[in-house]
Amino acid sequence: MARKNKKTSKNPTAFDPSLYQNISLDDLVVVAVGRITSKGETATFERMVAECFYLFPERFSLLGYPEWPNAAIVNKAWLRCRTDKGLLAGTVAEGFRLTDKGRTVEKATLSRLGRKPADKENTSTDVKRGNRQTAEGRVVMRIEQSAAYRKYQKSKVESITEFDLVDLLFCSMESDAAVLTRNYEALRNAVKIYQREDLREFLKELKREYADRFRKTKKSSGMMSSKVRSMRGSNSEAKT
Repeated sequence: MARKNKKTSKNPTAFDPSLYQNISLDDLVVVAVGRITSKGETATFERMVAECFYLFPERFSLLGYPEWPNAAIVNKAWLRCRTDKGLLAGTVAEGFRLTDKGRTVEKATLSRLGRKPADKENTSTDVKRGNRQTAEGRVVMRIEQSAAYRKYQKSKVESITEFDLVDLLFCSMESDAAVLTRNYEALRNAVKIYQREDLREFLKELKREYADRFRKTKKSSGMMSSKVRSMRGSNSEAKT
């Protein structure tokens, strides 16, 4: 009876096993990554393992323990997808995303599964907004709401003051170039994960405008970002 109840409570959105049994693990991983990123989430390794098991439990479960996901086969699959096949880009640290080739494979695989790709993942012009569910999403939201970015949208990068710059980068006017650069890279990496080319261009122009500031050595006030650390989910201490 307990076994029967377990079956009836099975994830109702999982794909029909008869449709995915003969599809390669690599192609199923591509579908899982597309599903994650279409929601605006970061496709971390752990999230990928969960989504693969959620969508395709009979292919991504431990042998003899069908109620548990098999992280080892997901690990081998993403390595093949990124390194050998060029279907994924990214790292375990920053998360993964589909390449153009990966989107093509995703579309073909979903067709075999009787589904269509999510609109967000397949619309190259779609703007992926930040959200409070992920550390990188919170960073993207901060950039969008910053005085520096609002000025950039209304006029040109030249209208952004040095105070706007250091405020965006969680620094003080006394912070040195090393602190600015470290915090700048934190923002740039978050924007890269969200594939926000508009924000990447903004940050690039901002750094060009204040190139001297990024080279200048000042005595740091020790004001680096507890906020950046918390937004990135890191417990490491920032050196200032």
